[in-house]
Amino acid sequence: MCGIAGILSFGERLTDTTRIKRMTDAIAHRGPDGHGKWISPDCAVGLGHRRLSIIDLTNLAAQPMSYLDRYTITFNGEIYNYLELRKILSANGFGFKSSSDTEVLLAMYHWKGQSMMNDLDGMFSFAIWDNVSKKMFCARDRYGEKPFFFCLRKDGFYFASEMKALFAIGVKCEPDNSMIANYIFNDLVLDPNDETKTFYMSIKKLAKGTFLEIDQRGKLKVERYYSINRKESTVSPEDAALKFESLLSKAVEQTLRSDVKVGSSLSGGLDSSTLVYLINQQLKSAGKENQNTTFSARFEEVGFSESEYLDCILKDLKIENHSVYPDANLIHQELRHVFYHQEEPFLSTSILNQWSVMRLANQHGVTVLLDGQGADELLGGYPWHYKIYLMELYKSSKAAFNDELEGRSKNGFLDSSLNFADRMKVNYPSGVDFASKLKQYSFRKWGFHSLSKNALWYGLLNSDFLDLKKINLPRVEPYAACLNDVLEADHRSFVLESLLRYSDRNSMAFSREVRMPYLNYELVDYCFSLNVSNKIHHGWQKYILRKAFENKLPSKITWRKDKMGYGAPQDKWLNDPRNSDFINDNWLDLQNRGVIKKNIPLITGAIWKMLMLNSTIQFSKTDF
Repeated sequence: MCGIAGILSFGERLTDTTRIKRMTDAIAHRGPDGHGKWISPDCAVGLGHRRLSIIDLTNLAAQPMSYLDRYTITFNGEIYNYLELRKILSANGFGFKSSSDTEVLLAMYHWKGQSMMNDLDGMFSFAIWDNVSKKMFCARDRYGEKPFFFCLRKDGFYFASEMKALFAIGVKCEPDNSMIANYIFNDLVLDPNDETKTFYMSIKKLAKGTFLEIDQRGKLKVERYYSINRKESTVSPEDAALKFESLLSKAVEQTLRSDVKVGSSLSGGLDSSTLVYLINQQLKSAGKENQNTTFSARFEEVGFSESEYLDCILKDLKIENHSVYPDANLIHQELRHVFYHQEEPFLSTSILNQWSVMRLANQHGVTVLLDGQGADELLGGYPWHYKIYLMELYKSSKAAFNDELEGRSKNGFLDSSLNFADRMKVNYPSGVDFASKLKQYSFRKWGFHSLSKNALWYGLLNSDFLDLKKINLPRVEPYAACLNDVLEADHRSFVLESLLRYSDRNSMAFSREVRMPYLNYELVDYCFSLNVSNKIHHGWQKYILRKAFENKLPSKITWRKDKMGYGAPQDKWLNDPRNSDFINDNWLDLQNRGVIKKNIPLITGAIWKMLMLNSTIQFSKTDF
């Protein structure tokens, strides 16, 4: 896990050690264990690297790394199956000087070229310069765990792990008002129609599951190498659970590979508890019993505290735990620091919980943490997923729909039916027809939103700052009434990528590495091949996960009915007197900047987005 940066100049030779160092200095937090730079003899190419040592702690694994006097790489992330790939490469005559996954990656590229992407399992972003073809090859992992930002100008191609590294060498930091409007009116931090867009005009990001190739004339080719495999298979529930457990266990085994301390995040929920159980099993097999360290965020507030479940799994597995208690102080004390590392708006204060956990791991010297991110998006774990599942059954089979409702009622769940609006969505899935049939919904060209919510911001914003007549807000299509379509959309666009961004920036702010076994691509593809009844059954979401581990974890965990998520008492925090001055100062700041109309008192319902809006503007004015 590291920070990467680089420049490929097209005509005039723009690369020098000073510029590369300014880029890597801006992201020093991503790699405190070492730094390196490489400049091509003709000064056309420069690569920079900040190292967080995880695998092969020797200088042999330092980057940028060159190979066969032809290739040079700067690489961020981990190739989890590097040992298996190394074995295959060795059998084909390849030799190695280090024990790093970086050298394996270079050998794979020499052997297979672009087609190697299908062999890699991991989280990564990297750039490889080929001094023979005079081309640069850049790639990003399948689901977007590791970032890759770039700026393409007439004079060259610039890239980095974080945008601040690009701003540090003079790339203009100008907010994109269309993205700001998209956030304010659509509650989105991504553009659903262009996944390369960021909140800043000059910067693009390489889309997840894609690679690019660019030469010294600026000729750019971008290609997608991965899409979720939706080929369905027929398998019994028992066999499905066994296969699921096997794939997840393998993923945990590979993500535990490290030459530094490994721990895990633990919330008390099913996803993280399962990982902690599997980590324990792997450590026992390796003779490292009692070496599993967990980190948690706890709350005093009823409705947010999962201490009951945390203590249950800690007692059952007899593992070490360190906990932190996030509170309202984080708003005025930490928000600006968090935004500096996130660089773009986020949707709620829940991100501050994770920030606190990563700092705690740093304080206890644990460099790598396994995390349960991705299970909800894979197995239908969010509340709206169940509603979509019911809609799918209602449309395809009334008998299956009624069986589901009957089974759910036996489990003690309430509100088990579809309301009139849900049934209308099934009957009129296009959205436009639905809106014409259901007048109380406001369907605009950018999606479903309440009039009162939008009217608040229409009344607040100065048209000189955000003229909606000049902005084409992206169309947000209504979800189709098919669970696997929704889960794929969660992976492809809105939900998962934003959560992965939060995790990467929070962890790297404290020089920690987060690994996510549920995003093993074999596991993801397998789960998408299963009938949706393996994911939701008789009111139980993530059913296959529950069945696979029902005899291994306490039933209080595996058959837990409530889902808290990783939330925080945001309303309470925002209304805490300790945050009053900070919030009022931000409100006045936006008014003085001409963003919000003057003489309008602070509106409670606008506080969070107001803080994000001002944070974006303040970030754009930072002296990098």
